[in-house]
Order: sequence, then structure tokens, then C-alpha cells
Amino acid sequence: MMLERVTEYLTAIEDFTRLDLVRRCFYLKVCEKLSRERACVGWRRAVLSQLVSEWGWDEARLAMLDNRANWKIDQVREAHNELLDAMMQSYRNLIRFARRNNLSVSASPQDIGVLTRKLYAAFEALPGKVTLVNPQISPDLSEPNLTFIYVPPGRANVQVGICITARQILSRSSAISRWNITVT
Repeated sequence: MMLERVTEYLTAIEDFTRLDLVRRCFYLKVCEKLSRERACVGWRRAVLSQLVSEWGWDEARLAMLDNRANWKIDQVREAHNELLDAMMQSYRNLIRFARRNNLSVSASPQDIGVLTRKLYAAFEALPGKVTLVNPQISPDLSEPNLTFIYVPPGRANVQVGICITARQILSRSSAISRWNITVT
């Protein structure tokens, strides 16, 4: 099984952060919510239960993963950043491996340079750039309340909830008009 090979590799290089990410992604991909009781236990559920037990996951972790449909922006942003970091690290590792082993590929150094620039352009966080943080992680990021705070000169911060005290800023922009705001 592919999961076993990836587990062996990441364990051998002691990359337990990426191993945990791979396991969480695998669990979510299987779509068996182990925190919820089911009358019929199929083979997939039985195998996944065994794996989760071997990984040492507790009920709280399963409930958090099984509740992905209700994740809000903070959890989605954290998951998105973890996936992005792992993808970019894997890309850098592949490039280093190819250079170290003098692997000839059909891609020229110029092609690899173009690919690198496109990846960074797509995923690099820049001031004023709108980042899509929810690629199928959670179906609904709506919040009951958002607070828009004017910050001179002509800037605005957005915070989740009704802001009475300083809290984590959700987004900053020099142009409030860049946000698509729907009032219902």
C-alpha cells in the first residue's frame, strides 16, 4: 500500500510532521467518520480503525477531523498553510534530488525555472493579494459576525466576531472594495 511506503520513508528520515499530515490527509480521503457510530462495520472502517489505533489517535482528534465540514477560517487557513508548506518542501526536495543525482529529464533548466516561478506566483503571500484558502477543505466559511475596522490612512482590518477588544486580524487591505461582501 502506498501509505505504508510513505510511512516507512518519512519515519526513516524522521519527518514526523509530514507523516502526521499524510495520515490526516489519508483519513480525510477515506471518508469514514470513526467518531460516529455505525450499525454496519465494513472492511474499510475496520482497517481504518486499526490504523488510527496504531497511530495513537484519540477520540478528540477523530471528532475534530470528522467535523471538517464545520471548520471555520482559522482551522481552514492552518490546514491550507500546512498543505502548502508540505507541497513546496516536496518540490524543493525533488529539485535538489534531481540536481544531486544529475537526472536528465525532458524539462530544461528554463522549464524548471518557469515552473518554480509559477508555483511561487500561485502560492506566495503578497500584500494586497487575495489568497484562496479553501480548496475543498470546508464547504462553509461563513461567520455570523465580522468586524471591519478602519485603520488610517484608507486601510481596513477584518476580524471574526463582534470586536470589543483587540483580536486576531483576519485580513488587511488598502482597498475595502476588494472584498466581495454579501449582506443577508
